[in-house]
Amino acid sequence: MADMDDAKRIHQLNGALYRALMKKKPKDVLGCFKSLPDDEGPLYKITIHKDTVLHMACYSKQRDLALELLQLLPPSLNQRLANTKNDVDNTILHEVATYNAMTDVATEILNRAPELLTARNILGETPLFRAVRYGKDEMFKLLAEKLDRMDFETEEDRKACLRRNDGTTILHISVFTENFDLALLIAERYGDLISAWDSNQMTALQHLACSPSAFLSGCEHGHLRRFIYSCQGGRCQDLKSMLAKSRFRWPIWAALLEEKHRYDAAHEHASKLLESDTSWEATNPQAVDRGSISVQEKGGDSSVSSKEKAKVDPFIALQHPDDKKGKTSPKVNRTRFNNIRNKETPLFLATMSGIPEIVD
Repeated sequence: MADMDDAKRIHQLNGALYRALMKKKPKDVLGCFKSLPDDEGPLYKITIHKDTVLHMACYSKQRDLALELLQLLPPSLNQRLANTKNDVDNTILHEVATYNAMTDVATEILNRAPELLTARNILGETPLFRAVRYGKDEMFKLLAEKLDRMDFETEEDRKACLRRNDGTTILHISVFTENFDLALLIAERYGDLISAWDSNQMTALQHLACSPSAFLSGCEHGHLRRFIYSCQGGRCQDLKSMLAKSRFRWPIWAALLEEKHRYDAAHEHASKLLESDTSWEATNPQAVDRGSISVQEKGGDSSVSSKEKAKVDPFIALQHPDDKKGKTSPKVNRTRFNNIRNKETPLFLATMSGIPEIVD
């Protein structure tokens, strides 16, 4: 009977904590801590997926609450903070990395547990990789700076943090998710990744050359869209500035400005990668090395599945609140061809795909 009463009490406490977190009532969250052991609090696990109160505070974008919870952790629990993961092995820093507004939270976590910078989830993603996957440029800058200053036994160990288990690099993932502004930052900071292959033995530029929908030439436009595009001048940053300063808030205008900016950024990114492309030197026109390419990046999440489910489809296991219709999130990017010569040059692939922005 006592065991049943304890189980009921824990269930009620977990429910109260979860509701308080989801309704963003920090006072109620902290009030529930009175019923927890002193060494639990922010690291108390409240879901069947082993998410802690801190996980959930970060997941629900509650920056102030996350900072307050961290302040409640005594230094003696810093190692436990470093070891805390949910059932898809996302640490609290993995959750924080998906929001630009939480750079100060990330800094506080790394001050307490710097080893979290190289922690990997079930897909082998570091927090830096996760920040790139969700297009968080400010978080990328912070984590990249920390990573570059970190001591590693070898340079290869450092570079390994820029890849996940399937060989995909942060440059690949920025192309797959069409975060081209961020892709430019990555190419400039980590030039070695420009020639890096993924598990399909393809570079980021080769994948980009198979993605006509990423470019203006690959999309169909109605008369209104063509007219608006013809009226817009300037480079990518000019368009972004125009959107921010505009007195008008017509949804279609804002959407088209963002769309045009993305196309221009893709063009600029392709030009940057082409500057360093030497693949034509090693191309063997007699080689018939055809690989089945099916790039599918569906976003990720720390709270919706178990490891067993993740083994079947790990992307389902890593869904994220930004992965909802109408929200800014990683877009699905599929190559145009099911059977592509992965040894072909980007220019050849772009010609096959009909992408004049790369070919010309």
